[in-house]
Amino acid sequence: MHDTPKRITGKTVLIWLIGFFLVVFAVNGVMAWIALDSWNGLATDNAYRKGLAYNEEIEQDRLQKMSGWKLHIASPFKTQKGSTLGISLLRPDDAATPATLLVQFRRPIVEGYDFEMTLPLTAEKDGSFLYQAPVDLPLPGVWEITAIAKSDNETKYILRDRIIVSK
Repeated sequence: MHDTPKRITGKTVLIWLIGFFLVVFAVNGVMAWIALDSWNGLATDNAYRKGLAYNEEIEQDRLQKMSGWKLHIASPFKTQKGSTLGISLLRPDDAATPATLLVQFRRPIVEGYDFEMTLPLTAEKDGSFLYQAPVDLPLPGVWEITAIAKSDNETKYILRDRIIVSK
């Protein structure tokens, strides 16, 4: 018994071609819907205005470096839960010591997890002031930390840093 192969007709080719493109368009549509639903694409609010003010930001950073104020993370995070954040402050002798530091935590990739907290002054040694408190982050991964030191109701120093936290 010898089977004869089926003939490929124009109708068969057309059906396969239309089916192929329908599958491609369906998959692309699902991926586009997921992408649009998961992130709005806005990386920075008022990006145009911030771009115009960039030279002012550079000047503020230069003035901040010359001010005599210095902040740095003294005890960085190791894990997402149960870590203590410590920030060390050096200030000029004639400046008042802030009682607290405002610290903002921002998740650069996922929206909705940003928060801020106040770190109390916990220790002073040789003109260095340590602010620390326990912090539980909602997610592991990359976090941007902004610490703001204010003295006499005026912002004196802003520390920006990026940390990576494991689970």
